[in-house]
Amino acid sequence: MHVLILWHNTGTAGSSTPDPEYDGIHRYDTEATWTSNEEKDLVRKIDLRIMLYMCWMFFWLRLDGASLGKALADNFLKDVHATTGDYNLSVTLQSVLAVAVEIPAQMIMRRVGAEYWLPGQMLCWGAISVGHAFVRTPKAFIAVRCLLTVFTAGWTPALVSYISEFYTTRELGVRMSWLYACLGISDILSAFVAFGLLHLRGRLGLPGWSWMFIVEGILTIITGIVTLFYLPASPTQSPAFLRFRSFSDREEVIMVNRILRDEPAKGKTHRHSVVHLSDVRRALHYSLWPLYIIGLVTLVPPGTTSQYFSLTLRSIGFDTFRTNLLTIPSSFLLIVNMLWLSLGVKKWGHRAFACFIGELWIFPNLVALAYMPKNASKWAKWAASALTIAYPYWHPVALAWTASNSNDTRTRSISVAIYTSMVSLSGVIASNIYVESDAPDCAPPSLSNIFLFSNANTDYHIILRSPDRRGNKILVGISGLSLAIFLFTHIFYKYLNHRKDRAWRKLSIEQQQDYAKFNKTKGPDRLDFRYLY
Repeated sequence: MHVLILWHNTGTAGSSTPDPEYDGIHRYDTEATWTSNEEKDLVRKIDLRIMLYMCWMFFWLRLDGASLGKALADNFLKDVHATTGDYNLSVTLQSVLAVAVEIPAQMIMRRVGAEYWLPGQMLCWGAISVGHAFVRTPKAFIAVRCLLTVFTAGWTPALVSYISEFYTTRELGVRMSWLYACLGISDILSAFVAFGLLHLRGRLGLPGWSWMFIVEGILTIITGIVTLFYLPASPTQSPAFLRFRSFSDREEVIMVNRILRDEPAKGKTHRHSVVHLSDVRRALHYSLWPLYIIGLVTLVPPGTTSQYFSLTLRSIGFDTFRTNLLTIPSSFLLIVNMLWLSLGVKKWGHRAFACFIGELWIFPNLVALAYMPKNASKWAKWAASALTIAYPYWHPVALAWTASNSNDTRTRSISVAIYTSMVSLSGVIASNIYVESDAPDCAPPSLSNIFLFSNANTDYHIILRSPDRRGNKILVGISGLSLAIFLFTHIFYKYLNHRKDRAWRKLSIEQQQDYAKFNKTKGPDRLDFRYLY
């Protein structure tokens, strides 16, 4: 009978010795033991010491990124003499830049270290956010939006790479859901923040949106400075600028060994190791492409509905005040659905089926949007749209899934960047689904100028021909395709694991042990690695 020594087995004495350059090598101990209470206390401390602060940082990423949407309601485009075409051009350029910058950003991050890269990017995008306040021409508007993309692209993959050094595979997905729950919280709170700051219009001769960008940008810069002094460089190292200990010797021993026993590949590289072309090739491994396709295709249906949710509500007859209020329920329900989905993945481990359930939530709502009677009330249309974008958000699950199936620290940072780039491209697809003939049931970008320059106290009713709902019918088809993609991914990874199991069982126990100790193969190609599905 052969013994399986797998990379994702937990609770055994690690399957391979970490490299001498690994940061926590001085805490590595194959004989180390600890109680379940000690581990629970440690995870709770990591949650409070690291994860909550990561959520705070992520909150500002979303708030600064979403500020433009609030500025648009305050006549931003009119004040900077920009047209809807300028706005759409900026969105397209941002998407292209996001894809182009993701991988180079990860290469730089690996060189300088996440403890410097994460706060450094915050300082840069905070300064650029302040710069938005003084934009007065279309060219300047496009320039600052592109700069903002350059200094925010790669930040999320870097954050995922950093967090994964503290948590096991089972724990990572739930923590990722915490991060993305901050997006919903940020969306809700930003509406109230914008309400107060936009009322400063006229102070010192500045429009209200200028004050919003200034205040939010300054607070982001302050957060970035604090991060430089607060964020520990690694599980066994102190923060970059303050040399106080984050964890005790005992806690570091438990932290390092439980992580390496869960995923020994984390002990194969130094956190400042350079990313090579071979790492990029491993990130392009055929086994990871189903996850990249998930990022590209499956987020298009809810993404399209979400992008133009506010404009759609205006087009079917809701005024500005009601439109802003009617976006809150979907944001709140999105958080609830995302958290229970992530907890379900942690408990049962079936990632593909969890995502499948999320898509099943979306599908009937899209069918309702595409085929409900033309004389249906605006409240029925709001309900179907709101439920579509309040789906169990599987992006955090897929992000952690991509990181885990990369099976190599350097490869992980690149693969997560590729997945994030695919999500950015899905946004480009989503922005081109709706056309003029879909109005008024959904408002395409070319109609957005009708609402961007509207009076907040005016209730608009756009008189157009009956919609053919072409866009929503396309989304129904993409949603059906997404269901098939999730099923295929489950079957695909299960088949790959079965094939590896057969090859592994052909080895003797001595050969298995020698392979685990001495074989230099990295990434998903390792015979003792099993894919999560």
